[in-house]
Amino acid sequence: SSPAHRPSAARPRLSGPFLFLPMLKVSLISLGCAKNLVDSEIMVGHLHQAGMKVVPEAEKADVVLAVGTRLQDFTTGSWSVFQHPDLHLIGINAARIDAIKHRSLPVIGDVLESITALDSALGDWHADPTWTALGAAQGQRIRDAVAIRTTPHDNEVPTYAQVVGAVHRVAGPDDYVLTAAGGLPGELNNNWLSKGVMTFDCEYGFSCMGYEVSGAWGAAMQRSRSRPGSRVYALAGDGSYLMLNSDIYSAVLHEHDLVLVVCDNAGYAVIERLQRFYEHENSNIHRAAHALAARATDAYEGARESVRR
Repeated sequence: SSPAHRPSAARPRLSGPFLFLPMLKVSLISLGCAKNLVDSEIMVGHLHQAGMKVVPEAEKADVVLAVGTRLQDFTTGSWSVFQHPDLHLIGINAARIDAIKHRSLPVIGDVLESITALDSALGDWHADPTWTALGAAQGQRIRDAVAIRTTPHDNEVPTYAQVVGAVHRVAGPDDYVLTAAGGLPGELNNNWLSKGVMTFDCEYGFSCMGYEVSGAWGAAMQRSRSRPGSRVYALAGDGSYLMLNSDIYSAVLHEHDLVLVVCDNAGYAVIERLQRFYEHENSNIHRAAHALAARATDAYEGARESVRR
């Protein structure tokens, strides 16, 4: 159970490795499935009550608690997200090789059991409502930003974010959303505010084009038994659609209900850009002194500028 629901004004009782850490500034970021259902405002209140300062920028954090993550380049921004010179990283993971990454203080064990143990250390303490309001305000700023990106406009071809918003508006709390490759994983991670637990599936570790169709069919099979009446929504690009579109027929043949949204930009944009890079711009160490290396660098820096805009 969560300490947020226990009526007591007692101070938290931190123990174990936390006694040795100068916990001064903390930034809270929630990632993964049903990410926006996390009671982040309660967590922020806990940290304030423990004498810490919550900062909006993760790079200023003194302590990072990495729960069940492999701390890959996506998670750490190629290790640019966390920049404090005296950073303390605590890794909770069942796999030792992931728990000890980046010189962390490892806690090797089941994530749920480890978090339960930390929960027990807090006893009957709960956060002051003043601090929970701070977290709620931060959450509202995120929701406002999502609303701006996903709101449709007249006389425009919709953006990926606006397509995500359209699906989100019709999806219910038991419905399931899925994507895998191209630009859509980033759009769903940034713009999908989860309405229920275990309703968000973003396969991007291997950029599996076609998973949007076959994966959605598999999800529809499972949820027809576990959550009858719920619906599976899959978002795919035009390139991914070509990979396994025959599974649409299979899903219909076996009477499994799913909704497939295909975003057709008429150009297979991600595939085309990768092909163009490897055909005309990619440079290895032997060609680093040539114009091709400069061209590759310009292509990457131009992408950064496009993202910034």
